[in-house]
Amino acid sequence: MHIESLSIRNFRCFGDEAVHINLAAGTNAFVGNNGAGKTAALEALKRLFSPIAAERQIRRSDVHFGLGEDIHTIKGSEREIVIEAVFGFPGNTTNAQVFTDLFFNGIDKSLKVRVRLECKYSRANAIDDDLETKFYAVRTLDPVPFGPDDERKTPLRGRPTQYAEACNYP
Repeated sequence: MHIESLSIRNFRCFGDEAVHINLAAGTNAFVGNNGAGKTAALEALKRLFSPIAAERQIRRSDVHFGLGEDIHTIKGSEREIVIEAVFGFPGNTTNAQVFTDLFFNGIDKSLKVRVRLECKYSRANAIDDDLETKFYAVRTLDPVPFGPDDERKTPLRGRPTQYAEACNYP
């Protein structure tokens, strides 16, 4: 099992066009210039998977503002922040049994798990530091709309979540 891809939109230095980062099984490294998004990508993963609840919240400082924008002058009046990761289980489905939100990808005939974080920022949130963050399991690789109104998305809030250190000894 490994994270196959990470998608980030409107989070820190990542703008309104979603950025997709493909990851290989094994060790991956982020290499790039200052300000390229290396730390932001790792922080995005922390927002999805940290065992500390406060680290899974989107803060006002996490919201991407483009050139000439700030808290009070964002284009439109809202900004949708989306972070999602897709897990793959190449060749070995033993670890897949711990996930209740598995789906079968017909394209490459493999099992997947897709976890999605959504947060809507608006000018009304300009004085709030912690913003309402929602987590979903998504049972497709197809694009899904922002918000709860899609039957392919299952809310993860309120469901028991356990974080365990995983070790693989061949």
